[in-house]
Amino acid sequence: MPKATGRTIYTPELAKTAAALCKLGATNAEIANGLGVACSTVEMWMVKHPEFGAAVKTAKAVADARVERSLYQRACGYECDEIDIRVVGSRAVQTPIRKRYPPDVVACIFWLKNRRPDLWREKRDGVDDLTPEAAAREAQEAVQRAMATSGPAG
Repeated sequence: MPKATGRTIYTPELAKTAAALCKLGATNAEIANGLGVACSTVEMWMVKHPEFGAAVKTAKAVADARVERSLYQRACGYECDEIDIRVVGSRAVQTPIRKRYPPDVVACIFWLKNRRPDLWREKRDGVDDLTPEAAAREAQEAVQRAMATSGPAG
């Protein structure tokens, strides 16, 4: 990397490298480490060089969207094609299978608390001292409201 009086010179190729790191989930500190510069340099480049800032922002959005899709699939459950490998006799037999992964309750809760805080947040004003029966009733009503507004699962 070219250096000039202790400072790293910005080149457009650095935007490509930063974007590649972001698509792998890198933070600004990790981008800086990967580029061999200080974190403050990365943050300055994001402001001073619009193409750098846009590359970082766009690539981070791609990585975030991938995680969101994965969380959603985990919350809803999903199916995928796999290969089952077993030893039968003395030879390995490969069998294509369709594997089903059921919904994950923790992923459901996380998704709902973040996407529908009006219905799923932990503490709501004025209802912190509910009896267990009232809390169960409110939870059941929230589930029914969510199901009524979201339509069939899929």
